Amino acid sequence: MIGYFYRYRQHWVLIVCVVLSLSIISSQNSNLSVWIQHRFSQTFSFVLLPYQWFTSNQELQEKIQQLEISNILLQNDNDRFQYLEEENERLRNVLYFQNDAQIELIPASILGISQSPIQSMMRIKLENRIGIDVGQAVISPFGIVGKIIRYSDPIADVQLINDPYFKISVKLEHSQIKGILENDQFCQFIVRNIPATVEVVKGELILTSGYSRLYPADIRVGIVTDYQFDKAKRFQTIYVQPTTDLLRLDDVFVLDRNRINGEK
Repeated sequence: MIGYFYRYRQHWVLIVCVVLSLSIISSQNSNLSVWIQHRFSQTFSFVLLPYQWFTSNQELQEKIQQLEISNILLQNDNDRFQYLEEENERLRNVLYFQNDAQIELIPASILGISQSPIQSMMRIKLENRIGIDVGQAVISPFGIVGKIIRYSDPIADVQLINDPYFKISVKLEHSQIKGILENDQFCQFIVRNIPATVEVVKGELILTSGYSRLYPADIRVGIVTDYQFDKAKRFQTIYVQPTTDLLRLDDVFVLDRNRINGEK
C-alpha cells in the first residue's frame, strides 16, 4: 500500500493541491484562506522584487528625463528673457543718448571690424545718408569710436580710436587741462606733456576738448587709469582706458556738425 502511494506520489500531491485550491476559492472570506494567502504572499514576495525594482527604476528614469527636458526649456526661456532685457536696455540707452545729444546724430549699422598692429578700421552702413562726408566723427552711447576716412554711399570706413595713427584733442574733466590723446608703441592710450603741477585723479573722465572742428566738446573719450612723471618731474604722462569697448559695440552714430539741435 505504501509502495502504491509512493509510486503515484506526484499525482496525490497534485490532487491535494487541487482540492486545497478549490477549498480556498470556495471560502475566500474565511480566516484560513486569508492566512494562506498572507503566508503565500510573504513567502514568494521576493520573486516579485526584481520586477518591482525594475518598474520603479524605469519610472524614475522617465521622471528624470522629463525633468531634464523641463530644465532645458526653462533655461532657454531664461536666456531668451535675458536677451530681451539686455536688448531693451540697449535700445533705452540709445533713445536717451539720442534725446540728450546736442548734435544731430545719423544712425549707422556695423558691418565689420578689422584690427591689426598697423591699422584699426570699422565698416558701417549709413541709415540716413544726408550730410555724410569724410572726416566726420563716429560715436557710441559710451563715447568716441573714430572718424570716417572713406565714404561711398551708403558704406563708410571708420578709423577707430585705437588705430596707431589716431589722435584727438582732449581735456581732463576736473582741471580742464588740454592735451592730445594718442597711441604709443605699446598700443596704450596716453596723453603726454601734462604739467606736473596739474592734479590728476585716477578714474576721472577724459573728454573731447572742442578744439577740433570734427568733435564737439565734452564727449567721453576715456578714463584715467594711471599717470607717471618724467625724470625732471616737469611733466606727466596720463594713461587712459577708452570708455567704448570696440569689440562689444551694437550701435554707432555719425555726428553731423552742420545740423545742431535747435538751430536752423
